[in-house]
Amino acid sequence: MTNFRGSVIGVTPAILSTNISRGAMARVGALHSGRAWDESLFRLRLDEGLDWTEYTLYWTAACVLGLAETLHVPPHGVELYEESAFDWGAWQAWDAARAFADDSFVFTVIQSIGRAPTDWVAEQVEPFLKVNDSSRG
Repeated sequence: MTNFRGSVIGVTPAILSTNISRGAMARVGALHSGRAWDESLFRLRLDEGLDWTEYTLYWTAACVLGLAETLHVPPHGVELYEESAFDWGAWQAWDAARAFADDSFVFTVIQSIGRAPTDWVAEQVEPFLKVNDSSRG
């Protein structure tokens, strides 16, 4: 059994695979008497009080379809985000150079709820966003 601990989708925005998303829709429809996937999900929420999110549906489908590791877990896939600045106060140890140099994830997350000062974040990110003046026409 593959261990996916720590390999979850829990942050917006997220990049979702078309194959996984379509697989989730087909599976939901098949499990609910062939009803359309969206009708099935609304009925689960409204009639049965079952709560769900697009992320739980997507990640569950990815695991069932065997695509989670291939598409979202290194070394085979690319993680959606790195989470070194995700926890409370972790922003203080966040390394912008690593975040911009590492290509094993799509984006980095610095949680605003962790009280990271926006001026500090801007200062850390700014050197990596400069445009070379010679490239301007």
